Amino acid sequence: MKKCLLFLVIVIVAVQAFGLVAYSGMNDRNHPELKWKSLTTTNCQIIYHDPLLAEATETAQIAQNTFDALCKSYEIEPKTKCIIYVSDQDNIPNGATVFNYYIFIWVNQNDFTTMFTGNDKWIRKVVAHEMSHWFVSTSIRDWMSPIFPVSSLSFPHSLNEGYAQFFSGEPWGYNRGDRFLKASILSQTADTTSPMYEGGLLYGAGFSMVRYIDQVYGEKSLAKLLNYRSKAKMYDFKEAFEDVFHKSYKDFTEEWRRYVATYYYGEVYNAKAADSDTTSIGNINDFTKLKTEYCDLSKLDWKKDNLLLLGRKTKAQKYYDLVLAKVLTDSLSSNKLKLENPRKIVKYGSMTSISLSDNGKWIAYCAYSRHNKGRMAPRVFKYDVASRKLKSFGEGNLAAIDSLGGIYYQALGKSTNDIYYIKPDLSIFKWLSLNSDDQISNIKLSPDNSKLAVTVFDHSKEFHIFILDTASASIMHTITLQNMPQSILWSTDLDLIYTVENAVDFSLDIFQRNLDSGVDLKFSDNAYNAIPLRYIDDKLIGMAEFKRGGAILGYFKPEIKATEPMTFSENYYNKWIMAQPQYTISNDLDSVLVSQPVRYNSLRAIKWRGGLAIPTYNSVIGGFVVSEALGKHVLGGAAYLPYSSRDKAWWTFMYLNQCYDPAISVIYARYQWLSGLKEDKLYYQDIDEVAVSADFPITINRPFTFAKFNIGWKYDEFHNVNANPIFKSKNFSSFVSSLGYGYNLPWENSVLHPVCAFNLDYSLQAATDKLAMNMDFDQHTFKAGLVFAPLLHSVKSEQLRTIAFENRSTYEFVNGDQIDQLLPGTDHYAILQANNKPAFRRYYLRGYEDDHLCKKILNVQNQINVKLTDDLKFGLGWDDNIVSTGYAGVSLWHDYTVLKDVLAEANDQYTYQASGFEVKVETSILGIETVLKYGIAYDKKFEKLADYFLIDIPLLSSFNGLMGVYARREIQD
Repeated sequence: MKKCLLFLVIVIVAVQAFGLVAYSGMNDRNHPELKWKSLTTTNCQIIYHDPLLAEATETAQIAQNTFDALCKSYEIEPKTKCIIYVSDQDNIPNGATVFNYYIFIWVNQNDFTTMFTGNDKWIRKVVAHEMSHWFVSTSIRDWMSPIFPVSSLSFPHSLNEGYAQFFSGEPWGYNRGDRFLKASILSQTADTTSPMYEGGLLYGAGFSMVRYIDQVYGEKSLAKLLNYRSKAKMYDFKEAFEDVFHKSYKDFTEEWRRYVATYYYGEVYNAKAADSDTTSIGNINDFTKLKTEYCDLSKLDWKKDNLLLLGRKTKAQKYYDLVLAKVLTDSLSSNKLKLENPRKIVKYGSMTSISLSDNGKWIAYCAYSRHNKGRMAPRVFKYDVASRKLKSFGEGNLAAIDSLGGIYYQALGKSTNDIYYIKPDLSIFKWLSLNSDDQISNIKLSPDNSKLAVTVFDHSKEFHIFILDTASASIMHTITLQNMPQSILWSTDLDLIYTVENAVDFSLDIFQRNLDSGVDLKFSDNAYNAIPLRYIDDKLIGMAEFKRGGAILGYFKPEIKATEPMTFSENYYNKWIMAQPQYTISNDLDSVLVSQPVRYNSLRAIKWRGGLAIPTYNSVIGGFVVSEALGKHVLGGAAYLPYSSRDKAWWTFMYLNQCYDPAISVIYARYQWLSGLKEDKLYYQDIDEVAVSADFPITINRPFTFAKFNIGWKYDEFHNVNANPIFKSKNFSSFVSSLGYGYNLPWENSVLHPVCAFNLDYSLQAATDKLAMNMDFDQHTFKAGLVFAPLLHSVKSEQLRTIAFENRSTYEFVNGDQIDQLLPGTDHYAILQANNKPAFRRYYLRGYEDDHLCKKILNVQNQINVKLTDDLKFGLGWDDNIVSTGYAGVSLWHDYTVLKDVLAEANDQYTYQASGFEVKVETSILGIETVLKYGIAYDKKFEKLADYFLIDIPLLSSFNGLMGVYARREIQD
């Protein structure tokens, strides 16, 4: 029991420790070169680095105004300051809130935020939004939160996003919910909100719900929902909801769904303008789907009969293929898009832009990669279609390539936002400079390459489309817009089609500007969320987006005619749309007092993040984690402390220092190792260990590829507990190092069930008496793995396409005199190994029997993995954020092991073979991924060797296997 409790404590501490490191947790870089500073307001602290004083000051002013308004809206007075970290070391227009601990935001971006609605600037939107999240976490914080934030994890994600959007003052609009919610309702896929909602739909559903509650139940009920506490003084969302609204959350979501469905279907009915029109759901959108083999299209660029697309053929595929193909235009007449000679150019998780030259000879795209000091930002790539050569350039975004192979792209300067041009000879020059607060969202070349259309959200918070002469970079035409533009498309050299969100009915308006006449014509009868791609005859081909980042292809037949301005008429079913919080956030920044900057002391910023102590009848088991938000200092530990001095105490403590490059980690542990079994007797040994390691970041700019390198030193003391005749009591120190390189193609559950992967790893442990290490040996381990699924791209069945063949090979040898219990060895599948620590697993054991100990070992494992499901549901009745089940699979395996230089053997070599099967099920408990494995092993005569059961927790590898995983096993004689 005490081992299980200590194990649980270690896991909880690990989750807290590795989830609270802000930027370094997001991009795996600690940026020790940055000198951080701090400034404060009455209730907020902003932590930043040079040269971001201006951005930090503006953040502080917005934050204080937001704090004042949200105190009234949430009906609380937080006792702690709201801490916000700001950085521009990555080009990521985003931010995040970590419970009520702190907020971190990337600033100084080209942040034309088409994912939002309205004309507030990025910094105003993101600060208010993230602070609303902070207030939700602060409001529902209870006495359990310092131990583990169960209250925050149990609060519905979509509702949390709804609070953040509503109380930060965001308006309802096309991008902020309407297009996602409308598509979901009309396709009858929105039943209840859940973590399965992807992208914008999660935000849209939550935003709509909060607005509905505001209008039907009153704004104060939103605060009451957060301030409720049970008799045990804990926050429980389900209890709170029933107490405030007198109905279950499930019943409420059905009430809300019916309400918004009535609104959207009524809107469609009015648009049809015919009382007798009872057309089916399939015609509501007036959007005819073009059948294609791609289930999801992220981006397309269609020039003449050449099509460049970024898409995937199955939702299980977690990456996109960039594909160039010829379009068989005759297929469009039968509502199909047939492609000829498709060429896969590259695989990527996502791309920020793609561009095909008008003559089809060149391709440019932008995708995130590493830059100087590990900076994450889009990079410009150029592909020569004829030679099939790919060239990469520096940081840049929104590429547009001309017929000579020259590329226009956006990049931020120190105080400007610029458009650069890469000449065909690969030289680069600055083509146009804009104000640093002028954001750019689209760059498109006219078919004759003489004009460049650029959408800009300027420093005065106005939207424009500039038409520039490519020869002189001068502005030829300006289209000024009242609302946010979404896309631009050249239909001819003189006609530009552009889309703008409609602030009245929240649809997407489509216009065409003729540059000769200067007249804008509006398309009517549009599909409600289709972005135009090509205008062929009377068909406007477009992508209809049903979730952020993905779309389906189709067409509609619009008319170009004069339309009267629309007006919004409120009724019972749409009154939620115009709802606004009672207390608005002031835009008066000058009245906020901001302190002078001071140096940021990372040691003083270390704070308690979580911990617990569990008393039992004979001991106390507990753990804790404290950290500094940037990850410069993280300290965690767990311990078993008996009341009696006769019993042994166990503990493990970890300290991570990321103030330097490389990052330094120190571990001190005392634990008991289940070291072996002989004649059904379990043998243990106690181990004291101190380890210091340095992890060096390695930049690999190949998709889905990773590398690692670390070096370290450790000191071990082994104490034989119950007279194992083989193992020795010994103390010694040693050098350790490891180097690894690998690739894993993203697929649904590809961490548990890879379909295309390889890895190469080498590790070394060495000691020498010349350095007074009390031992003299060097131990080398080589590991290689290869996985492939031969049917991955040739069949449609997920079970068949993911049948994977896997090989894992290990070769290990020792020179010198290593301690016996650390020598390679094998066992008859009674006790099995994981990460050099014995556990119940099918693998070779660092043995306990002298006739199985050796100096060299080759272990080859071959297996066939079959996926049963990606979404196993046990019906446990728990919230998915608390307990859930997912992947399930089965493996057939065969192992071959050769031992050489066997100790106490007449023969120099020993060969061992076994086969078996294994069933695997993934579970998640409080966000901790756990894999349960059960299998049976047979010898080469297919006589049963043993059953085995393993609880495998990937997170434990972060602790270098300090704690073995204990599980019950049954040995077959």
